[in-house]
Amino acid sequence: MLEIIVNKDISLYSAFKTQATASFFVEVTNESQISELFEIYSDFKKRKLPILILGAGTNCLFAFNNYPWLVVSLKLFWVKEIDSKVFWIWASELVSPLSINFTKNVISNALTPWIGLPGTIA
Repeated sequence: MLEIIVNKDISLYSAFKTQATASFFVEVTNESQISELFEIYSDFKKRKLPILILGAGTNCLFAFNNYPWLVVSLKLFWVKEIDSKVFWIWASELVSPLSINFTKNVISNALTPWIGLPGTIA
């Protein structure tokens, strides 16, 4: 069950470690929580409260000290092959390891230019 945390320090959810607090915070760690996330999302939309969705935070720089809305952290690490050239990739997958894995095991040289890039797919 997803827990909504009130006044969560989210500075560790940015690679830059900029100080910030979310009024409401949820961390999604497995696929079974997605339907529950949609319910929470709908509730916040009805209340007209903004929602910020984060991947791993590697490209995130918090500009404000307080975010008076719902911040959702997606900690879903998952890749699923649909067919030989189509894949579902969740947010928060690190780009460089994914690129290395694809180049070695899936599609030779397809993601070679991405090897060594910082960041995540989000």
